[in-house]
Amino acid sequence: MICTLNGVLERKDLGMQQEEHIVFGPFRFGLTTERLWREEREIPLRARAKAVLRYLVTHPGRVIPREEFAQHVWAETHVSKTALRICLWEIRQALGDQVATPQYIETVGQQGYRFVAQMVAPGADSPAPPSPFVGRQAELVCLQAELAQAQQGQPRLVFVTGDAGVGKTALVPQFLAHVHASGAVWVGQGQCIEHAGPGEAYLPLLEALGRCGHAPEGEQLLTALRRAAPTWLVHLPLLREAHERDTGPGQGYGASRESMLRELVEALSLGTAAHGLVLVLEDLQWSDASTVEFLAYVARRTDRLRLLVLGTYRLAEVIAGGHPLRQMTQELVAHRLCQELRLELLTAAEVEAYVAQRLGASPVTAHLGALIHRRTDGNALFMVHVLDYLLEHGLLLQAGGQWRLRDDVRTLDGVLPDSLQALIGRQMEAVAPEVQQCLAVASVAGVQFTAAEVAAGLGRPKEDVEGLCDGLCQQGQFLVAHEVVEWPDGTVTVQYGFGHALYHAVVYGRLGLAQRVRLHRLLGERLERGYGTRAHEIASTLALHFTHGRDGERAVQYRQQAAEHAVQHGAYAEALAHCQEGLALLERLPETAQGRRQELALQTCVSTVLTATHGRASPELEQSLRRAQALCQALGVTAEFVPVLVRLLRLSMVRADRETTEALLTQARRLLEGHHEASLLVQLHTQLGTVETLGGAHARAAAHQTQALRLYDREAHRALVVAFGLDPLVAALAMSGWRLC
Repeated sequence: MICTLNGVLERKDLGMQQEEHIVFGPFRFGLTTERLWREEREIPLRARAKAVLRYLVTHPGRVIPREEFAQHVWAETHVSKTALRICLWEIRQALGDQVATPQYIETVGQQGYRFVAQMVAPGADSPAPPSPFVGRQAELVCLQAELAQAQQGQPRLVFVTGDAGVGKTALVPQFLAHVHASGAVWVGQGQCIEHAGPGEAYLPLLEALGRCGHAPEGEQLLTALRRAAPTWLVHLPLLREAHERDTGPGQGYGASRESMLRELVEALSLGTAAHGLVLVLEDLQWSDASTVEFLAYVARRTDRLRLLVLGTYRLAEVIAGGHPLRQMTQELVAHRLCQELRLELLTAAEVEAYVAQRLGASPVTAHLGALIHRRTDGNALFMVHVLDYLLEHGLLLQAGGQWRLRDDVRTLDGVLPDSLQALIGRQMEAVAPEVQQCLAVASVAGVQFTAAEVAAGLGRPKEDVEGLCDGLCQQGQFLVAHEVVEWPDGTVTVQYGFGHALYHAVVYGRLGLAQRVRLHRLLGERLERGYGTRAHEIASTLALHFTHGRDGERAVQYRQQAAEHAVQHGAYAEALAHCQEGLALLERLPETAQGRRQELALQTCVSTVLTATHGRASPELEQSLRRAQALCQALGVTAEFVPVLVRLLRLSMVRADRETTEALLTQARRLLEGHHEASLLVQLHTQLGTVETLGGAHARAAAHQTQALRLYDREAHRALVVAFGLDPLVAALAMSGWRLC
């Protein structure tokens, strides 16, 4: 065995030859066969990715320019920058590496890439995170204790709260460095996104599960989802195999809120039998109601579940906005079902320690630490920005290996803005105009964005945008790099994110109204083209862009799709909110036949939600159904009227309104005789079979139920649950069973 600079080189017999392996962390890579192993399990890589990894591990510690890969790895083939990025993304997925906190492969701005893995000897501590970190030792100890309990099969829920910039974003990576070093623990991270209106149900959970599924051990999670949570797998299209993806748009319909939660927890229980799981859900002040319900559900589970959920949120925003998260956390804390860690401002000693880590043992350290603490009150993000500002503007000078403040700024008064937002604004003004334009468009895309979206807004090549963003990431300014993503139309692009939500808020706030409208529409159109027939998967995002882009018709269209998507999740609160947003938009548009059709679709979805949440006899449900009935009459449509008729019939039966029930039954029988469309007949036969069963007319009930079961097609009629209110097959079988009894 031969020690190398950043790893261990082993020789193993391969028949008549010896195989040399580079060993780093839990991995070993064969230089002859170019096979990657984690312990005794081989991790598959494509040939191109293997060649890139081989070149990296044989040149450790050196920045390798992109041109060098093209020259030495693919000398005979023309390779684009995107192809190299895809290879690196695949390697990082295999290693479980993160662009923002690299353990193995570091992106060095626009210069290239560097293999940074260190040799791991038995019993050695894992390397400390590279960025300075001070304070929060008590919080780290608490998190590690919670992780230990979760590893023993006790599900744990911890919330890290505090004001913007207090240090939540810094604490989480520090804790995750400990998690990664501990070995058999998965980590899934999900980000809540601020929406003007309702967002997507379970968004941070879906993102976290998607990342876990792409990890080296992700197949175990996929197996658990297939066995116990098929409804969730439907909503993770990138994890599903091709044959699973083609099961039809209605596969996810019919799941109740309770079954969604039960399925996921059972799948997590199966998936974490061998590995613990840490789910990190960030910025929960923007979370949807369904995610909050999941947190409350998990906190009350007492069965074996090796799960730690770590959530972060801004306490002041949750309280001011009346977010349901606050009431839930108060109740859970009162019953000792969760931990709440409130981060306080850093002390003067901690700020001084941070300055010492950045500047070394210079005489100015203590004085500067006190000045920065007085200026920032110990706000961690403001502290970092103030020191960065002093260095970037030459207000801190270095001579003879020692740092000193310029004499005319020793108090910092008049030199720095009083607020963090103003300081970020000044930093924005200091970067090149093309970088400012890039950030402006990125802010319209959201806290997280892709180079392809920004390229569409700027009208520039995607590679140019990636170069600008990579430069900011390397300098630690504004952005962090995430991963390579692929859209349904084949577009491969790099995903980035603003390093803090405040950066996004400040940059977006500097845009004029007309500029926002233009960019929102441009980005919405680019995403719409990129997703094509699968645009419904990002309906919430498209609805947001077209609402701000003043394209009301498309905004209503995607509000409707987002509402139906939420019903699939059993996320009734989000579905109702999307419907209400869509209806409000329609009121501001000119009245047209198309607009009435959209309103009818929204009212149908509203009635589905109200039936589930308010019951079948609520006044709100009747109001929605009467409006839907009037729209059907105005449009002269039958297919859309059938589910409305069925719901009105149920309402009159629950209220024991015999006269109205008889009139509606007459209409239903008349429709049954005059139409041959299977989806309409299934609904009518099912409902009439129910009515006849309840009325004791079992022979007529049997005839209707037999017809319903004969006409029902599993794939074609699964989506009827939104219009009909439940799966017609289930209803027909249930009433048939009752009749037979």
